Amino acid sequence: MGLNKPVTSGAADVGIAPENYKRESAGSIPPTPSARLRAGSCKKRKDGAPSVELPHTGSFKLGRPPITEFQMSNQSARKDALRDRLARSQEINISVTGRKSGRTISIPIWFVLEGDTLNLLPVKGSNTQWYKNVVKNPSFGIEAGGAVGELKAVPVTDAKQVKSVVEKFREKYGVSDVKKYYAKFDVAVVAKIP
Repeated sequence: MGLNKPVTSGAADVGIAPENYKRESAGSIPPTPSARLRAGSCKKRKDGAPSVELPHTGSFKLGRPPITEFQMSNQSARKDALRDRLARSQEINISVTGRKSGRTISIPIWFVLEGDTLNLLPVKGSNTQWYKNVVKNPSFGIEAGGAVGELKAVPVTDAKQVKSVVEKFREKYGVSDVKKYYAKFDVAVVAKIP
């Protein structure tokens, strides 16, 4: 095998002499399970998931079927990822289109998620710039922990509905912080997560 010959850095890790490295390693390492799946040399388990036979470990069973059998759409996966991140976040970034400039403007804001409804409360009420922007251009983007989505803003001006959103913010962030950071409670914004 040539193990007594001097070894250089590439072959030292496996204890094989350089002149024998390529020849001996070529057939000794079995392909990975994912390589076998791509090559089509796998068997199906009774539950339909692929099972790859490896000579040194027996059967390697993958926890889910290959992508071709997986029926979830990318849009559904993104929606679930966004909901998951929203449920774990205290703050999100929204991207609105400037009503005068037409530029995309990103702002970190607080929010309350309730089912499929995202509740937003402008810090200065109807005087808040991002609020004025979504009144003119209702489509806006959100980002929460790396997950992104595109939503449509629905301005809320009814005093009773605004009060309901304010109460939700007080429950999530505390009465003192809402009082500390929010100056005017005349409007709110709601958006449905599609």
